[in-house]
Amino acid sequence: MFGGDIEAVFASEGLVSHVKTHRVLLPKIDAARYGVNAAEPFLLFQKPQPKPKL
Repeated sequence: MFGGDIEAVFASEGLVSHVKTHRVLLPKIDAARYGVNAAEPFLLFQKPQPKPKL
């Protein structure tokens, strides 16, 4: 699948992955009712926090 390695690609560029499935993030939501694929990943990446200078 195209983009199946997107998490590794972004992480290799220094971003911190916070990827989780919709099932984990939205456990009480009726996925079928709202058209959410519960097994699909929710892609969230963050720039690393700079280390404090001493």
